[in-house]
Amino acid sequence: MKVQTTSATSSFEKLPRDYAQLCRKVWLPRPIHGATEYETALAAMEAFWGREDKMNADQTDWFQLVTSVVGDYEDVQKSKPKTKRLPLAKRLVGLIEIHGLTAADFGRLVDLEPSMGSKILKGFDGGDGPPGEVTQQDLDDAIFGTANNCDQVGNLDLVVGDADVQTIADKVDELLNALRRN
Repeated sequence: MKVQTTSATSSFEKLPRDYAQLCRKVWLPRPIHGATEYETALAAMEAFWGREDKMNADQTDWFQLVTSVVGDYEDVQKSKPKTKRLPLAKRLVGLIEIHGLTAADFGRLVDLEPSMGSKILKGFDGGDGPPGEVTQQDLDDAIFGTANNCDQVGNLDLVVGDADVQTIADKVDELLNALRRN
């Protein structure tokens, strides 16, 4: 159903004064199921905001119903749990699986040894170092050194025709840039 709304610049005086005309010409109040319907309802209400003292009984009824429907939608949206985006490595794994690639294929795609693809995707940490006390200087040196490790790996800067492969290449570049600390 196509919803017709008044423009934001419509004057209150030009709006219909009876309930049926408001439903036909401004907006038919109904449950809201998405962001577009929500925006449409807000736009329909806009000419009425702050003019409650000028509304007749039909306009008041229509306005109260629309605000109730909008409020119900906002309550549902607030109660929905916020979804967190997957970490970049997990998104890469998903894209690789969708396209039937292996971790070794990924390693070759980023111009590394095939075995590195698996290590990157699984988050290989290089194992434990020798036991002992670590000074702040040792820690700073180690962090600085790891930041330089990825400097030796250039970005892919690939431009390919397949949008999904392009997405993978762009995400690899994004990952490499995020790993650089300088």
